[in-house]
Amino acid sequence: MTDALRPADDFLSSRSVPAPQAPAVRPRRLRTTPAMRRLAREYVVDPAALILPVFVREGIDSPRPVEAMPGVVQHTLDSLRREAAAPADAGV
Repeated sequence: MTDALRPADDFLSSRSVPAPQAPAVRPRRLRTTPAMRRLAREYVVDPAALILPVFVREGIDSPRPVEAMPGVVQHTLDSLRREAAAPADAGV
């Protein structure tokens, strides 16, 4: 029987597919010292580069929740001062 006449399962099972092999040389971690870690790092998180998004609205007496964003409120100037104190102390 020729390949063209054999059922698909027989045809596929007769073909061998090489299994993936482990690398011949296993790379070692390059970040072994603090100096190398500083050279290889991708991200540096600096509190001074962070922002605190807040919403302030004139004409309201107390903070109002933003319905579309749970946990977020529109602040008055007084509530904004209170809200911003802790992040400002943390360097944000």
